[in-house]
Amino acid sequence: MSVNLHGAPGPAYVQPDPHLALAFESMTETNQPESVVVRYATLVSAVFVIGGGLLMVVGAGFGFLLILGGLVLAALTCVLYVVFKFLVVPSANTLVGFFGAQSGSSTPPTKGYSAIEAMVAEGRYQDAAVAYRREIAADPSDTEVRSRLAQLLMDRLEDFPAAARYLKEARNVTKNDRRKMGYSLRLVDLYRSRLGDRGKAMVELRRFIDTFPDSPHIDGVRRELSDLLVEMKAGPEAD
Repeated sequence: MSVNLHGAPGPAYVQPDPHLALAFESMTETNQPESVVVRYATLVSAVFVIGGGLLMVVGAGFGFLLILGGLVLAALTCVLYVVFKFLVVPSANTLVGFFGAQSGSSTPPTKGYSAIEAMVAEGRYQDAAVAYRREIAADPSDTEVRSRLAQLLMDRLEDFPAAARYLKEARNVTKNDRRKMGYSLRLVDLYRSRLGDRGKAMVELRRFIDTFPDSPHIDGVRRELSDLLVEMKAGPEAD
């Protein structure tokens, strides 16, 4: 009995779901401005309404005014949220993208890959791979496109060495530790389950342990490394 990379009990090896790996590497803590506005405005509205209700209970005449003010504030919050979410933010993103392109800014706008994904859906895997490589050439700092290309190479084109190369590139380029961990876990899976290369899988596991000793995945990674060592000692019959 062994454990998979996520630390759950399982058979000798359970291939991690690639979609879960993609989700893990793309985890970010975001705090959208419009959400902050709604949260605090809602809190103030609730205080007004509750406070006004209590004042009315004890006979204070201006309690009704507090309730009315709270309801008006709640209505204004809804209006501001809609304006901010659907008008201000999209317009600002458009302007940032336009002026960034005009000035040659090194911070590109958020990209979309719907056209390339459509190629994949149509079975045009080679064309999609070429398109992804073109995106990398246009923006060498883009880690997401490398991740998508690596997944395409694994799932559709079965070019596993190339997939490993792009995952390593993405890991080297990104500054986000959680993305680095995600790429590393996918490399372990690639070497072990797709290429059958226990040696390289062990190298990646040791690298993970040395680089991310405080990772929430560290216990599962250590057990995975231990299992691989046992399999290596057992020889081919372990398969």
